[in-house]
Amino acid sequence: MTDTPNSPATPEPLRGSIYRHMLRGSLWALGQNFSIRLIGLFNTLILARLLVPDDFGLVTMASMVLGFLNSFVDLGHSALLMRQPVATPEHCDTAWTFSVLRGAVVGIFLALLAPWIADYFRDGRVVAVTLVLALNSLMSNAFSIGLILVRKELNFSTEFYFNLACRIVVLVVTLGLAFWLRSYWAIVIGSIIGTFFGLILSFKIHPYRAKLSFAKAREYFDFSLVMIPLNVAFYFTARMDSFVVGRLGTAAVLGVYNIAAELATMLTFDLMQQIARGLYPNFAKLLNDRPKMIEAYLSAISALATLSVAFGLGLWAVSDDFVRVVLGKKWLEAIPLLQWLAVGGTLRGIDYSIGTTILTVAGHERVSALQMWIRLVIYTLAAILGGMWGGPLGVAIGIVVGSALMIPVVIFFVMRCLDLRLVDIFSALWRPVPAGIAMIIAVRVLHLDSLAMPTLRLFIDAAIGGLTFVLTLLLLWQLSGRPVGIESRTLGAFSSKLRKL
Repeated sequence: MTDTPNSPATPEPLRGSIYRHMLRGSLWALGQNFSIRLIGLFNTLILARLLVPDDFGLVTMASMVLGFLNSFVDLGHSALLMRQPVATPEHCDTAWTFSVLRGAVVGIFLALLAPWIADYFRDGRVVAVTLVLALNSLMSNAFSIGLILVRKELNFSTEFYFNLACRIVVLVVTLGLAFWLRSYWAIVIGSIIGTFFGLILSFKIHPYRAKLSFAKAREYFDFSLVMIPLNVAFYFTARMDSFVVGRLGTAAVLGVYNIAAELATMLTFDLMQQIARGLYPNFAKLLNDRPKMIEAYLSAISALATLSVAFGLGLWAVSDDFVRVVLGKKWLEAIPLLQWLAVGGTLRGIDYSIGTTILTVAGHERVSALQMWIRLVIYTLAAILGGMWGGPLGVAIGIVVGSALMIPVVIFFVMRCLDLRLVDIFSALWRPVPAGIAMIIAVRVLHLDSLAMPTLRLFIDAAIGGLTFVLTLLLLWQLSGRPVGIESRTLGAFSSKLRKL
């Protein structure tokens, strides 16, 4: 099949080492996540000083319900298309058709539910915000199917530049409106203009033009019977704490909690999701070579756990100065929330990296869905009981407890489905934990309380923590006999670059 405007591209076979392709895809995903998160952090920093917690909480209320509805009508079209050996026109057209229908259904239901949403959160302003987000849903689900095709073809650079361009547009528009309006409408209008820009740009990045079709509808419906419960459970698991906090407090309370949660998961749970997107097509290409897939999987979870621990526990160690420097004094209530949610984000990042992607790729969607629903039950109980006991802070503590309880459950499912030994998973995961603890101790012991410049203290603590983590990790790797993992591959890549220079 040739690449024409009416034909999706057929991905070429992987050349060379699978690890090189995994590293390439992961680095693009990592670069994309860091770039987007850096823009988001800058956006949050400025908005936090221009707006108030109440503005953030109001937008969060409507956004949570939008995500809830999206999870109920997500038929998994992108995941199924990614798993196809060849992206046929019939599969591409059906996937795009289902996406457009999803946007229409979500938009209509969101508009109808607007009064109920306002009643649940006890704030009438939510109605207008909800109606605008309903229009946003229509546009965001009409994006070109080429976005999925470029990822399937391992063309991560195109996806990177697309997402980066969209984020920059949102940043510029939102900040300009915030300076002018000083209202939550800056966030809402900035989002919808960014979506419109993305819709136009999505049709420029790939030549294939999908049309309305139900040629493979039965195949997608069968797949959706598993994916919809998985998506619903995944969304509720990620946002259940915010629903509880939104019911317990005001929009301002939810705004503080949501910003703390966003910062805490930025480089942990969210980062693991983005990197997993880069790993998914590589794992999929190894389905017929199980030993290599397992080897690649163990190598991947080792790297993901290392990143999650480094960033999550590192944020916990510098949380006080981080909030003062990044958000300002009116957000000091977020400090204890950020500390607990950073630990929870670390545990959730490890949890996600161990089980979610590999089970879906390997064809165990039902097990993945069951695992997700168990996670939802644990998180819901933990969030509600924590909220009853200690309000928003109790909810954050409950998320930590629930995340810790879930990791053994995930390991059990992965061992059963992939026929792995506990020692295999433990060997891939254990080294980052003591390295993270050493990092926290070093930052706490060497923290310069007498230094009256929070920004400088923050940079010094970050440097001390990062250096301690890396040195401890390398020492443990050396004492373990230099096993194959993120340490050996990073050092190997670094040495190769030095030799070339």
